[in-house]
Amino acid sequence: VVKLTGTLMDDTERITAEAVRHAAESRFEIAFEQAAIGAAIVDLTGLPRRVNPALCRFLGRAEDQLIGRRWDDYTHPDEAPIWLVLEPMLAGGQDTYRTERRYLRPDGSVVWASCHGTLAHDESGKPQYFFTQFQDITARKEMEQELAHQALHDSLTGIPNRSLLSDRLHHGLAGSRRRGSQLGVIFLDLDHFKAVNDSLGHSCGDDLLREVAGRIAGAIRSDDSVARFGGDEFVIVCDDISAVE
Repeated sequence: VVKLTGTLMDDTERITAEAVRHAAESRFEIAFEQAAIGAAIVDLTGLPRRVNPALCRFLGRAEDQLIGRRWDDYTHPDEAPIWLVLEPMLAGGQDTYRTERRYLRPDGSVVWASCHGTLAHDESGKPQYFFTQFQDITARKEMEQELAHQALHDSLTGIPNRSLLSDRLHHGLAGSRRRGSQLGVIFLDLDHFKAVNDSLGHSCGDDLLREVAGRIAGAIRSDDSVARFGGDEFVIVCDDISAVE
């Protein structure tokens, strides 16, 4: 009787464990498929083996265009290959990683993702796969880029402002010293600009400044730069010019 009771208890424990595991797997399936953010199961070589609908929508690709395909196929070319992130992680015994990466949709548009990966292990502790989530942060990144652009460019003409001019002068002088060349700086202003504003109005004056900025930008070399110094004043920075004898 004791022996029979022990067997029944073992069977009950096994059935209970299977039920718990099945319930956990069901919850994972629901969460994975219905998640509002992208998710993927990625093997140890970095290839996605399973993706959810949210990730497909985010990348603008069907499931069969992602599974088993290299991330490099749709990663922005300026991003480092994903194996450069995963390889040191595995070698160092890390279990999680977080990074921000750009991806390309089929139409060429760029999307940003905050990627959070967790390394899953089997019961013996051996690494099995990465569970990675992708949060769309494209709107935030575009706003950051716009704010950065506004901080360094003139709002009226769109060309660099004093802050960016100072930075380019600093780098230009440092480069000219290394190369043994010279850096040219040209200061320009518009004669009688006040008369334009007074007679035709500030709207016409603004149009004139935009036109002048565009013409200067179109006339200089690709390595040179023009900035609006203030008012009707412009500065042109010319790299690697020959000394005038």
